[in-house]
Amino acid sequence: MEHEISLKVDQFIYLEKTASTNQYAQELLSKSLPHRNYCVYTDNQTVGRGQIDRYWFSDVGKNLTVSYLFHIKIDVKNQFDISIALSLALYDFCSEILDAQHLYIKWPNDIYYNDQKLAGLLIQNSIRGDKVINTILGIGLNVNQDLFPKDIPNPISLRQITGQSFDVLDIIFSLEKAVGRRFALLNKNSEAWRKEYFTKLYTKGRKARFKRTDTNVVFEGEIHSITREGKLVLDTGNQKEVFNFREIQMLS
Repeated sequence: MEHEISLKVDQFIYLEKTASTNQYAQELLSKSLPHRNYCVYTDNQTVGRGQIDRYWFSDVGKNLTVSYLFHIKIDVKNQFDISIALSLALYDFCSEILDAQHLYIKWPNDIYYNDQKLAGLLIQNSIRGDKVINTILGIGLNVNQDLFPKDIPNPISLRQITGQSFDVLDIIFSLEKAVGRRFALLNKNSEAWRKEYFTKLYTKGRKARFKRTDTNVVFEGEIHSITREGKLVLDTGNQKEVFNFREIQMLS
């Protein structure tokens, strides 16, 4: 049975400074009213992180650091659809500002402009039985950052691309609408979205270099497909291999 999902934010919470908006949203789960949806945002996130606990850098007030807490209901087996929907929502938003021909989704859910990282996502789901009952959608978008630390491999910001400055609060409200449009149809458009997601994948259609995280072995492969669970299927020449996002790192 399909369930309508409401992505209307009931309350916006601004924090002048916080360790992590995702962490704050997680704490809200035990304190807030059932089924109340929140948007938590800050100008200063001190311990931001992305996938696999990677550090997320942001100068104070320069970029978007936001987490949405939404109560949803989808089958656990389909939970990668949450990642797809959020990736496409952020892609939708960025394509309103930038030329979509230069935008890509790097598996599983980073947003790239050409070969540089524009945004990263961190999704944390709560599961009861065979259902995802709520999700925390953490988004880090490089907005007005001019300079990045040298140890960050390949970042880029909206300002660096366009030469313009942006109001971060305006972006939060605009992005909420983009997220809401995608998630309102989460249980209805999964197959179409999977195809759309696949067409936008970074390095699709060409060979890329990957590194196995357990052995640090570097190898070449070409994206073949994505499984329903969100695993990456690579054609490595002689065979097709399946990886989850903790097992490999894309190098180029």
